[in-house]
This record gives sequence, C-alpha cells and structure tokens, in this order.
Amino acid sequence: MGVRDLCILILPKKSRSGNCHFFLGEVVLLGDGEFNLKLRTLREETFTVFDLETTGGRPESNGILEIGLVKIKENRLVERYSTLVKPGFPIPPIVKGMTGIDEEMVAGAPDFGAIAKLVFDFIDSDVLVVHNSPFDVQFLNYHLQRANLAPLHNPALCTVKLGHRLLPEARNRKLETLAEHLGISMAKRHRAPEDAEATAKIFLHYLEKLEGLGVGTLSDLIRWVKKTPEPHFASKKETDTAIVEDDAPGRSKD
Repeated sequence: MGVRDLCILILPKKSRSGNCHFFLGEVVLLGDGEFNLKLRTLREETFTVFDLETTGGRPESNGILEIGLVKIKENRLVERYSTLVKPGFPIPPIVKGMTGIDEEMVAGAPDFGAIAKLVFDFIDSDVLVVHNSPFDVQFLNYHLQRANLAPLHNPALCTVKLGHRLLPEARNRKLETLAEHLGISMAKRHRAPEDAEATAKIFLHYLEKLEGLGVGTLSDLIRWVKKTPEPHFASKKETDTAIVEDDAPGRSKD
C-alpha cells in the first residue's frame, strides 16, 4: 500500500457507538503504543446505497422530493429507509411526469431538515454507492449543510462509472438498462426507494465480478479503476477514480 492510500486513512469518522472507524480498515492496538492496520475486504465493508428525486439539477435552487437508502453488509441488503420530502420549491411539470410525485403527495411529508440527522446517522461511516454519484452526493451535501450538519466525506462509488468497466457489453449505463441486463426487476423508475434498491442489487453483482478479478479491498478497487480505462471513453484522458470529490459538479441523472 502506497503513501496515497495511507493518506485516505487519516480521516476517521465516529460511528454511532462513538468509536473511530477508518474508511479502509481498522487500527488494532497491540499495546506499548504499537498498532497494526487491518484492511477490510470489500465483503467486510458496509455500504450505503442511496438515491434522490429532486425538483431540479441545482441544489441551491431546488429541493429533495424523495430519498431512498439501502445498507449493504456482508454482501446482503440489511436495512432500508425511505420517505417523501416536502421540497420547499415548486415541482416542475416535467418532474411530476417523470416521478409521479406531485404537491398533494408531499403536502404532509417532512421537510428535509426534520430527517437530515436520521439520514446522516444512517449513512454513518459507510462507503457510499450511488448511480451517478457526483450529482446525488453534491445535492445531499448541500442540503445536509443547510440543516447545520457536516457534509459527507465518505468515499463514494459510482455505479455508472463502474458499469463502463464491469459491464461493457450493456447497451448503455442507464439504471433500468443495467437492471434488465442483470435480470433485476424494477417495479417503478424515478422513485428513490425502487432506484436505490435496484442500484444496491446491481452493486452486489459488481462485487461478485470484482472478487473474481482479484479486487479484494477498497484500496484495490481505487487502484484497479485508475489503471482500467472506460471502454466507451477510450479516447479521452482518464481522470475519474470512481471515488467522487466533495465539490463534484451537479449534472442530470441517467
């Protein structure tokens, strides 16, 4: 493991139990001031998959309509949370048509500020998994900060970018296309709980493929992505690492 990988380890986050956990592993105290660093395998990692439905693309002038979260532990879907959210902004007709969510549906829903701490605690120190992570992570972080909470600095894996490398034979990387390609049924599209559930199941397929490729830890995954070009973008300079930056620009979701 190189110096760059070790640098990722120096930012711990307190879990709900109050203990410090590192994003790539655990520090095991041996006594006399000595310690070992035990890297977690991808199978041992805990992931939170989430999806947002929003009134528009810019978080400064739009609100969250719905959020869905799914927790993955030991390669199993173990916990879920979802709710409609009163956005505090008008819902454009195009969004109503796409999501089926209208003002009447969110009239009795909580403001995001009322559920922000619950969302923050649910995610905890988990690795984030999102379909088009730059958009959702930036949007969520903006509204967490509006609720007087710290932005998330968790590593975030993008299932779109991973899909380019792991499922190059799929005709595109849209969520419904990947789900159909892998035989995953989707009852609804553009609804946060269903999209988060489908993304989680897609990611479980990714984990199986990564294990077969010998990618055993999150650190391995970061290195593998850096050296594995996206087949559909072979002509452009490779810049992404599948770990989203905190100030990544928002863009439309697939």
